Amino acid sequence: MSQDPVPFTTETFEYDALDDTRTYIRLLQLQKATRDGSIECNLRAWPLGHCPLYTAISYTWGSPDKTTVILVNGLSLTVRQNCADVLSQASWYGDEFHWVDAICIDQKNEDEKSHQVQVMREIYGRAERVLACVGPHSHDGDSRFLLKILKDHESTLLAVVDELDTGITSSWPMFRPPRSNAHQTLRLARSVAWRLRFTIEMHRRIFAAVHAMLSRTYFERVWVAQELYMASKPILLCGADQCTMAALEGLLAISSISDFGRGRSDGAWLNKHFYRYRTTKVWRRMFHAVTHHLDDAGELKKSGLPTLLHYGGSRNRLPETSLSRMVQTIHPLHCSDPRDIIYATLGLLDPKVASRIAVDYHKTTFGLAIEVIPMFFDEVAAQLELDGEIYHGGSQAGTLLRMLRPSDDDAHYSRAIAIRTHREQQHVQGSAPLSRDRTRTKVNHWSGHRLWCFGSTWRMGVNEPTTIANTTETLPGSHPGLVKVGSKRGHLLAILPNNVRNGDWLLQSASPWQLVCPGLVLRSTAGGTLAIISTAVFIRGELVGEGPEGATTFTINFDTEDLGTCLFHFTSFWRRP
Repeated sequence: MSQDPVPFTTETFEYDALDDTRTYIRLLQLQKATRDGSIECNLRAWPLGHCPLYTAISYTWGSPDKTTVILVNGLSLTVRQNCADVLSQASWYGDEFHWVDAICIDQKNEDEKSHQVQVMREIYGRAERVLACVGPHSHDGDSRFLLKILKDHESTLLAVVDELDTGITSSWPMFRPPRSNAHQTLRLARSVAWRLRFTIEMHRRIFAAVHAMLSRTYFERVWVAQELYMASKPILLCGADQCTMAALEGLLAISSISDFGRGRSDGAWLNKHFYRYRTTKVWRRMFHAVTHHLDDAGELKKSGLPTLLHYGGSRNRLPETSLSRMVQTIHPLHCSDPRDIIYATLGLLDPKVASRIAVDYHKTTFGLAIEVIPMFFDEVAAQLELDGEIYHGGSQAGTLLRMLRPSDDDAHYSRAIAIRTHREQQHVQGSAPLSRDRTRTKVNHWSGHRLWCFGSTWRMGVNEPTTIANTTETLPGSHPGLVKVGSKRGHLLAILPNNVRNGDWLLQSASPWQLVCPGLVLRSTAGGTLAIISTAVFIRGELVGEGPEGATTFTINFDTEDLGTCLFHFTSFWRRP
């Protein structure tokens, strides 16, 4: 391939529309590539089912502030510097046609981008190979050293990968149970041989290089999980050196997990039968995981870095059947657009699950959230965990809320809040939602009391007080936007907006173990229904016994937008970034 400098032109490249954005893709054909990242290529549309052999490139976009100009069909196109760099890197591999998302998709066309992301599974699945371009070699030489280890021992490490469990619910690699004692002995012998092959100092250097490699930005990118998952054999490309990506997973596996399918303590089974030898140095050297001897092993185990390798080895044949479990698995990873937390996982999901989500970049983050929240609640309801899943804590729904929290300029979310602030259109217990095609979610175990203002204090109580304060003005000592509900002892029980009136209902979840939980303010309407006025925040814990007795129980039939607004309003109110 020519290394001549790329000529400059002032004419700007413009995309031609694809004949069908769902069945056509663009492929680029590299013409020139210089080592400084100057690129000249041709771009042409092909039917996805009748493409020439091509290589798909998996990489990280890099900083939007670092850009360069390349030539596409003889015209100038501005791309990020990382894109030009990986094309230059891929040119060393010698393939003719390439697919790279930043160029092959018109990123300014939201409709095209939505449709192309929907078929990303097929794009990467049909590629002859997928190059995982992790960047240039490090200056300290660790990456060159690691690639040499992986290449020299590739066959051994790939044999280890073939022994790993094909389930995808655990991010750290684990072996399948042995088929027989002979199989167990053979696997143990291979592991022992690997651990005795290198000195402890050499193992330490290897794992330092692994840690440095997995700490690269590439391995923090959520899209990479799908790209590696769909690839038949992803190739790790670092600088001009390459090896099979699965070899890196094999290295982690043979060095750090049990040969008996029981966690990471490789001496567990043998200790049971040969207990008296367990403290000898040779025993510990042979049968304890390599990471047992390494200073930074704990950091590596706790970092969540093996998550992506989970999808790049042989354990990638079974798609995930649970969206909530998938989000929980990939939540340590990052993306610039929060909607991609969902869209980037579609290729990892069972097609029956993925088909329920339509990629649409016209939707706001909140619009996508209220589409997938019913899927989460369907799953947790089946597990009898619905009541606990509404909280912001470590639950799967709580993880989703943190990852898809709407921004302050999310127009859909702002409108949803405004509608509920005006108190006229959203109802529970039999009233109609804003649109008839919305999913409705029933949430049990809410309890409520009437709200009354005693002088300058709001309290929850069953009976109407003899003297009711005027609530049309802000009370002395109160925040102009908030109302505080106190106990008889003067402790804070709840916080809610100041649009409440005497006689409104204040609801909370009946689960007693949460320190804080979302609440609702309801108001009776002329039609006999209860309208959702706003959300509220309850402060509980050791104050559980200070609230009034005789609560009324409620079952709320949420419209999905109601539920999403309640949950997000609670989390944004309680936990600001």
